[in-house]
Amino acid sequence: MEQEGKYQAVKVRFNAFSESYDENATPTQTTLAAIQKALTDKTTFLDDFLPPENTLWYSFKRFQAQQPEQEILLLFDQFEELFTYPAEMIAAFKTQLLEVLNTNIPQRFRDLVERAVQTNQASDASEGLNKEQLRLLHTAYQPRVVFAIREDRISLLDRISDYLPVVKRAWYELDALTKLQAEEAIFNPAYKKGNFRTPVFDYSDATMDAILDYLTKGHTQKIESFQLQILCQAIERKVEQQGLEVVERQNLGNIQAVYENYYDDQIQQLPTPEDQLAARRFIEEGLVFDEEERRLSLYEGQIYRQYGLTDELLAQLTDTHLVRRERSMRGGYTYELSHDTLVPAILKAKQERMALEEEDRQAKALREERKKRRRANLIAVVGVALAVIAIVASIFAFQRTKVARDALAIAQLERDRADKKAAEAEAEKAKTQAALDQFLEEEQKRKQLEVQKMIAQAKADFKAGYKMEALKILDNIIGIDSTQVTKDLITTTRKAFDQ
Repeated sequence: MEQEGKYQAVKVRFNAFSESYDENATPTQTTLAAIQKALTDKTTFLDDFLPPENTLWYSFKRFQAQQPEQEILLLFDQFEELFTYPAEMIAAFKTQLLEVLNTNIPQRFRDLVERAVQTNQASDASEGLNKEQLRLLHTAYQPRVVFAIREDRISLLDRISDYLPVVKRAWYELDALTKLQAEEAIFNPAYKKGNFRTPVFDYSDATMDAILDYLTKGHTQKIESFQLQILCQAIERKVEQQGLEVVERQNLGNIQAVYENYYDDQIQQLPTPEDQLAARRFIEEGLVFDEEERRLSLYEGQIYRQYGLTDELLAQLTDTHLVRRERSMRGGYTYELSHDTLVPAILKAKQERMALEEEDRQAKALREERKKRRRANLIAVVGVALAVIAIVASIFAFQRTKVARDALAIAQLERDRADKKAAEAEAEKAKTQAALDQFLEEEQKRKQLEVQKMIAQAKADFKAGYKMEALKILDNIIGIDSTQVTKDLITTTRKAFDQ
């Protein structure tokens, strides 16, 4: 459209609302700033006739007066961010956009024009607006508007459809890549000359066939750009490290391993083993639902409470592009995996980690068992030694009865002490087990209480119309308590929602 010359693209990105926002960063002001960049320094009759006004209608009318042969193509990227702003800012934005789209000339300016025309006619003066200027002033200016929004946030557009009912008139889905588009995305960067870390390189036909066959699952589906990005990054690292001019099929290796290694590589970028383990548990246990092999989202409060991650560690995970965060409609942020492609690799890594942790647990239990056996053997040796002492004492009983009795008393005392220690050890074990049982019982009660609260919140959100948020809360409950009782409760609640 830009190449045809009829339209000038104006791109707008709000970014998520922050409590520390600049007063000039409201949705309306951000849009105004983008449009004003398209204006020139050229003066028009509006500058002399109408009082300057910091509104969308006035800015568009100035553009129309400066460049009557061109129109604006207004592009809102990540439009779902609008709905993180306070209600009054959203209302101001949709009101001004409505005025641009549906009003030829606002009444406040229409009154000025009528008075000017009457004055001009009464005085028979040559000054004022001529017919061409009046025509342009009354000519509606309707820019083309594109809202780019995540598919799972489309329902939010209902909040502006009262003023802009046409917002849902035409839909275009940004689909995955075709085979031809994927080939261009692979070849073009490789052929591009410039100040890059790698020189120009090429792919053999066999290499390209293998890549496309894998990414399309035998040419049965389109290609996700995120998958393509991970694979091409891994290939370019090999080009850099091995000085390849042409990437042959044998240079690819196991393509599936690239995605499995990607997750491990990103985790290993974290500074300490403790951070890496915390991140693994957060991602593998909190952001993936094993049974259905799909992503979950967690609210930051849940992350702090259940996994003990710090803001710094969450920021580091976001920088690795394993995790992305989204502004929650209720304040704060929610976190989820960057893409479904990562789920199989994460589930495999989780199985390997759990297996290693189980081996470690068994080894620890074996060490404890060996300690107990050594302790029992020591007690047995002491018992045998005491028995020997008793036998020796009995030999001398005939001659030294008193000495024998004393020896026997000593032996009995030692046995009593040994028995007492054994009894104390058993009592301590029972006490420890009781404490553990009590802790597990209280932990289960806490989980059940948390589940009840989240069920109540889900019902409240559902009742208030936030259906997607309510369903996400139900999904997140499994990460807290996966008992059959909780699963049945979630199923019952989902049925209630469906009804």
